[in-house]
Amino acid sequence: MMIRSVGCIALAALVSLFPATGSAKEPAKGLQSGDALGAFTVQKVGGATEDGVEVGESLCYRCKFQSRPMVLVFTRSTGDSVGKLAKELDSAIAKHEKQQLRGLVSVMGSDAKQATDVAKKFVESQGLKYLPIAIPSDIQTGPRDYRISPDADVTVVVAKEGEVVQVFTYKQSEVKAEEVIQSVEKMLKG
Repeated sequence: MMIRSVGCIALAALVSLFPATGSAKEPAKGLQSGDALGAFTVQKVGGATEDGVEVGESLCYRCKFQSRPMVLVFTRSTGDSVGKLAKELDSAIAKHEKQQLRGLVSVMGSDAKQATDVAKKFVESQGLKYLPIAIPSDIQTGPRDYRISPDADVTVVVAKEGEVVQVFTYKQSEVKAEEVIQSVEKMLKG
């Protein structure tokens, strides 16, 4: 038994001296253009008063939106720049009713209670008619398959037909609502 343990330790030490080479790729960081959007569960906190989903209800909005064009926002903060983005998206959803544009803001946090409290305050301050605000079941990281950067305060995914068109990552104070809306407009024209 002692020989086997020493042999394993020696093998591990030897392997660590020679980094792996070959065709193995590091996993991509975050979603990339062309990636498929997976399902994820959220709990609605507010907004989108006529979407048929009750506050407190858990569901997959991504699944509800199907292949429609959509903007998914994952945020760790709800400052002024995120509020501006939410209002711009709410207006864009109303403007692009014929194209069936959809959107969702998922508020992430250290725990569900904290994120729910932040999301509720955000809903009250924004008066959003078409854009739902929710908390994801993976409250700290967002959907695992989306690989949301822990360094980004805000991640915005623009998608259509179930695939990523473009991804934006921002620090809270650097959110560029105009940039996101331009991407949405371009997606809807294409």
